[in-house]
Amino acid sequence: MVIISTFNEDMYQATGKKMLNTAETYLPNAKKVVYGELTTKLDYETIDVCEIDQFKTVFEQNKDVITEAFGGTATSPPGIDKSFNIRWFGWFRKIVMSYHAICEAKHDDYVLFVDSDIRFLDSFTDDFIAEVTQGKPVCYFKGNPAAIETGF
Repeated sequence: MVIISTFNEDMYQATGKKMLNTAETYLPNAKKVVYGELTTKLDYETIDVCEIDQFKTVFEQNKDVITEAFGGTATSPPGIDKSFNIRWFGWFRKIVMSYHAICEAKHDDYVLFVDSDIRFLDSFTDDFIAEVTQGKPVCYFKGNPAAIETGF
């Protein structure tokens, strides 16, 4: 299995480091790939999400509606009065990461996306993932908290 996550330096320090530590503890044989914007050097494969072609294309075509906080030129979110979500470009990084892991890097194993704020509490196997996914190409795992935190 391959565990993928994305975070910047602040999120790595706040939550990503702990997530990776628990992944290493409970899933030591899983490959870990971090799609980040980091200055910290990690012992895992790290890919700068901003250097992926699909990211660059969407950024260039939309920087006028991407807020300055995400590197764009918009001083305020467009359409704020129409329920425009200002965090869309941050979430887009997760889409780019997933696309890259599956279509470009072509991992031929289970690819598990996890948010950096989750913690692994126990180990599990590929057999468990096969049982949960029931042969479907995409699935999510909902633990006890109210929010969905991961996808396979």
